[in-house]
Amino acid sequence: LQPDNTEYQTELGAILIKLAKYHEAVAALKKAIDIDPDNIDAQELLEKAEAGRRRIDFAQPKKDEKKPGSPDSTSNTKTDANIKPASETNSNKTVKPPTMKPVKPAFPPPSKSPK
Repeated sequence: LQPDNTEYQTELGAILIKLAKYHEAVAALKKAIDIDPDNIDAQELLEKAEAGRRRIDFAQPKKDEKKPGSPDSTSNTKTDANIKPASETNSNKTVKPPTMKPVKPAFPPPSKSPK
């Protein structure tokens, strides 16, 4: 192993990206850039690895966050909802259904032919 070799670190970063190990790839590529700041390949791969890491980090919930409605969640979607009892709603009002207008047929009715 050659940990101080910029080509080695760049290749390692590329392989780790293919394996979707973005956090490890970022570390390897930063080391390659520290060794050789003009390493364009490592810089481009670092951008790719950081983008992959952001996608993974965004998709995974944080450890202290719990999904709403999960058994260990402190909130319950049914009790947290803004639901009013029937006595507080406007149940005295009569709701009229919408009025339907007659529609003119697009085609004339079929003609009856004599038998």
